[in-house]
Amino acid sequence: RLPSTGTFERYLAACERIRADRPPRTRENRPFWTLAGGFYVDYLGDWLEAFEDRLRVVFAEHVAENPEEEVAELCKWLDIDDRGVAHFDYAVENRTVMFRSRTLQRLALALNSERLLRQQRWLKRPLRRIYYAVNRAPREERMDPEIRRRLEETYAKANRELAAQLHRRGYERLPAWLEAGVSHGRR
Repeated sequence: RLPSTGTFERYLAACERIRADRPPRTRENRPFWTLAGGFYVDYLGDWLEAFEDRLRVVFAEHVAENPEEEVAELCKWLDIDDRGVAHFDYAVENRTVMFRSRTLQRLALALNSERLLRQQRWLKRPLRRIYYAVNRAPREERMDPEIRRRLEETYAKANRELAAQLHRRGYERLPAWLEAGVSHGRR
């Protein structure tokens, strides 16, 4: 749903212009807010201040690595019974993957919308595995290393500030992207 800007580099440049110029948010420039949305330090502090200990920051990376442990920790934090979390189904049901054949992908989406597959996980899971085996495109890193470096530099200062802010609030376990470049002598 992104506008056609030609290349990722041009898209990134448009996002940088939107962030620098700070125009009013409109439907037309909405697709270019993504860069600005990654500066969590710009708005997380207000949430932490407003809700204090009633707000918990949970990182998607930690949930993906060990969902049962993260859900159990949230239950404990919320002071609710965590015994049931071991029985939850943590299977990823809506994974985004690149596909080889658009036709096969559309067919899979059409089948998925039918009640048969939505309600019958025992049938859906093996069919999904077959679909991925047949239609998943090889995963490859396509970002130019120079663009990756530029993005890392763009977010570096804000991520250091965010990491320090979270550490001050007692968060010790941060994801690697947030710990990168943070001095460990800060505490």
